[in-house]
Amino acid sequence: MDNVGLRRRQAGEKNIAEPTGLWTGDVAFDKQLKTTKLREKLEKLKSDLVDQVDSQIADFLDEYSQDYDLDSSYVQNGEATKPKKKKGEPRDKVFVPRNSVLTDLFEVSHIQTIYHIFIAILIVFSLNTIIHDVFEKGRFVQLVGEGFLHTLT
Repeated sequence: MDNVGLRRRQAGEKNIAEPTGLWTGDVAFDKQLKTTKLREKLEKLKSDLVDQVDSQIADFLDEYSQDYDLDSSYVQNGEATKPKKKKGEPRDKVFVPRNSVLTDLFEVSHIQTIYHIFIAILIVFSLNTIIHDVFEKGRFVQLVGEGFLHTLT
């Protein structure tokens, strides 16, 4: 290397600093060193970001728990008595006995009238069938189940 620097000086070129130490040619080592430094910076940034998000979530949950009034039936001596559920479990169902839609509708007088009309029509058709069987065939044939005939004379 000394010969190259000597020739440059003799040729009148300005003094150009010659690379020394780590800069003496191993580009792969320089690239690896930069990559390592970049990874260290990214790891530090990652840990800082995780710490910041964790603190924000903790603050949010603290504010929410302060604003939320717990149901007094689940709190005894300042501690919650309701067992904690695992993630993904459905919440408890509360069954309330109530009337069906038809029961509520039958309380209305207009619906009761329509119901009574259908019952009357059913009775009239049944009587019509019985009277027709008695006069035409001389007996009443009643089907009970599959394939069973009961005859009333």
